[in-house]
Amino acid sequence: MMNTIACRIKFSVEGHGIVRPVGVNLQPIRGGSVRVVTSRHEIVIACDALRNPQLLMLRYGST
Repeated sequence: MMNTIACRIKFSVEGHGIVRPVGVNLQPIRGGSVRVVTSRHEIVIACDALRNPQLLMLRYGST
């Protein structure tokens, strides 16, 4: 989705302790409620040079 900011990456712990992303919480840039987008297969997130470090921090639970 365009014009949104990833607020949090949602993870699932599967057998043998394997952690995989299953969804993303998205906040519209111009306000509005947070949407949860989930996937059964893959999650692809694209961001610019400024947002990339923030997204990496979200991976480990920091905000």
